[in-house]
Amino acid sequence: MTSRTASARAARVDRPALRERLDEALSVRLTTVIAPAGSGKTTLLAQWVASHPETPCARLDADDADNDPVRFATRMLDTLSVVEPISDGTRTLIRLHANGLGTALIDALGDELRRFPECVFIIDDLHRITSRVLLTDLARVLRILPAHVHVILSSRVDPPLPRGRSRADDALLEFRQADLALTVAEATQLLSGITGVAFSSGQIGALVKRTEGWAAGLQLAAVTLRHRDDPDEFIAQFNGTDRLIVDYLTEETLQIQTPRRRRALLRMSILDRMSAGLVNVVIGRDDAQLLLEELERESMFLVPLDTTRSEYRFHPLFQDMLRYRLRAADPALEVELLHRAATWHLDRDEVHAAVEYLLRAKDWAQVIDVVTTRMTEVYERGEMLTVINWIESIPEAVRADRLDAWLLLGMLWGMAGQTAKSEDILGRLLSEPRSTAGQRKIATTYLSAKVYFAGHPEVSVVAAERAIGLLAEDDGSPVPNLLNVTDPRLLETLTLLSGARAHFLAGNRDESARWAARTLSSRGSSYPLYRVGALGTRALIDAWAGRMRDARLSAHEALTLAREVGRPFHPVVADAYLALAQIALEQAQPRHAALPLREAIVRSASNRRDQLMWITRLQSAELSLGHPFEEDPAPAEGFAEEAATCPPPIVARRLGALRARRLRLRAAPDAAARELSRDCLLDPAVFFEAVAAALAAGHRARARALLADALPPSAAAPLEGVQRRILAAWLAAADGDTAACHHRLAEAFDLAEPEGLVDVFIRAGGTVLALVAGHTRSHDGLRRSILDRARDAHMPLPATDLLAPLTDRELQILTYLPSRYKNSELADLCFVSLSTIKTHLANIYRKLDATTRDAAIARAHEVGLL
Repeated sequence: MTSRTASARAARVDRPALRERLDEALSVRLTTVIAPAGSGKTTLLAQWVASHPETPCARLDADDADNDPVRFATRMLDTLSVVEPISDGTRTLIRLHANGLGTALIDALGDELRRFPECVFIIDDLHRITSRVLLTDLARVLRILPAHVHVILSSRVDPPLPRGRSRADDALLEFRQADLALTVAEATQLLSGITGVAFSSGQIGALVKRTEGWAAGLQLAAVTLRHRDDPDEFIAQFNGTDRLIVDYLTEETLQIQTPRRRRALLRMSILDRMSAGLVNVVIGRDDAQLLLEELERESMFLVPLDTTRSEYRFHPLFQDMLRYRLRAADPALEVELLHRAATWHLDRDEVHAAVEYLLRAKDWAQVIDVVTTRMTEVYERGEMLTVINWIESIPEAVRADRLDAWLLLGMLWGMAGQTAKSEDILGRLLSEPRSTAGQRKIATTYLSAKVYFAGHPEVSVVAAERAIGLLAEDDGSPVPNLLNVTDPRLLETLTLLSGARAHFLAGNRDESARWAARTLSSRGSSYPLYRVGALGTRALIDAWAGRMRDARLSAHEALTLAREVGRPFHPVVADAYLALAQIALEQAQPRHAALPLREAIVRSASNRRDQLMWITRLQSAELSLGHPFEEDPAPAEGFAEEAATCPPPIVARRLGALRARRLRLRAAPDAAARELSRDCLLDPAVFFEAVAAALAAGHRARARALLADALPPSAAAPLEGVQRRILAAWLAAADGDTAACHHRLAEAFDLAEPEGLVDVFIRAGGTVLALVAGHTRSHDGLRRSILDRARDAHMPLPATDLLAPLTDRELQILTYLPSRYKNSELADLCFVSLSTIKTHLANIYRKLDATTRDAAIARAHEVGLL
């Protein structure tokens, strides 16, 4: 028997008794295999999976890069897709949680797994995941697992996951180092497979005793024995602690190689993942593929990473030994080889791997250069934490000398929603005497960009104005290139966009519109992410003012552009979804508001855009206010009130108006008036409620005085014009002036009809609705819409001529049908199973007397349900 043949059989040591014990994993939800490196965990799991071809299995081999939540979530869903395809709806949530998996993704994953067949999900090398946030989220995933999904976790160390309840419920299967120890029979098979020599039971027993059955130790011993003439002498000298065993065996293994092979192994050890092209560059040869195949055949601790044998890695202990020997022999050579590997990856735009090698080489200057100039893709994908971790791994003393690194760190913390950290870094840089004018321009710009992440938008208004002033100064100083987003033109666009958002949140309606217009005409507005944000912000400003046609066009343009550039899930699209939700609310179409509001909530929460979350809370309150006598609605999903500093003025005022409206419609107009602050009467919604409360209480003089003292409504704000005319019509009716009442109501209809403004009439309450019902002189279509939707808001939908009325859930699903979502995507959107969606669709088709989706959509339009 040749050594190559024996080596090929070495990894196939069968362990039937251990596999039989592992069969119990199919009766529990969680199994853990905890043992040191080289204990045979990976081999055991591979053999066990192969022995159960009837059970689908998904296996994820964790690595250090999986500490980035976006990467881990992507790999996890890709792995699970081996068992059952993951819906596109769940995949949309992946990149929205830069700080963790996120509640929405975990819940969606739970729903996905409930429709899976019985299966096994293995996470190997879990010890490589050290992120506390990610491990906490993983524990949450384990808690929601259905009973038919069995998880096996393999790790060198105990993962910090709660297992007490599982132990108490007898729902946990555990394997430890002692469980994985090789028996004499298994060790005999291992040694004879590698060496091709039959050893005596005494010799095998001595090795098993001294290694305590540690598989890697026995394998290393076998590799050495393959070249020993006197095995008894070797075995007699083989003793000591595990560390001594590893040192002795690895030295013996390396020393028996030819000088050329030994030199190649030492140089290859610096590589985390090995491909033929990379190895050729590092070791200075052109036969790397043959070498890799040879090493694998000879059991030289090489692990293939794919089925095509195109990538490999060394066994960690073997690699550690090689790296130790290389470092001891020639530290400068190690650094040179790390640079070769980094250059090879950079030439292929594989920046992630390149930076990891540069960090190990402690080439802090090049790390900073690469990170600051070549990480745009990582930044745009929302993987800010990866870049942050790289920068923070550089010694602080080095970073102190590179202000660009500090500046980038402040920018990234801000974009990750960590406002306090960002402000501290950027503020210190502004006061740093060494900072250049260009660096101060960037810092000031990004301080203004915190507007969506922190309270007090008036502060961001000042910051934006200061940044615009700085950017206008042409002092000739260069502006550093950071992530390719700090060109002066891009800084100008970002500053204008921040100013537009700040003015909007502060309630400065006209100023926000002007800044938004300047943003879209600025020199850097062609940058896709900024243009998406600017279009979405303009759409939100327009929707708030009642310019619904313009708002819809801008919102759809923003979402279309985001899809075209591959960023449909980026947080920047939240504004566009908020605008679409606002349009639907103002047009009294709450079911149409639900989907864009949900999308806005997910994206706003993904990087802690607290100020937008306040808007989602306001919209959720409006959406849940289906009946005026309902109790206060709960906060929006994903909204943590304690995390938000304070609501922006525009939201605080409208929440006050909402509370006043609820009191007024409960026949408590005086209490409603007390709810409103006199200082907030410049807000149209608050002004409307103040006058409405006076009219509802019979205080016509006060209502007349408020209307007389108010500034005339802006022609650019149709909603405000409609509100004023509704109030004037109400006051005229109270005065008994029927002609004036109808005249003002007709004017309100004239303004409202082009924009589809309906809810403003419904919000006014019963008195105004009665006036609308009695106004039969014009605008019949709008009048009927107002009255029909008013009835919908207060009572169940009439059955019309349907076979049976649709339930609320069926109505929700019906609104999604024109979108052409697949059934699996509908299930994800509604958080139900695929079979439940099919049942709902069958009911919808039956009640609409339709046999296809197109027929159901057409019928729904006929009866006014769409």
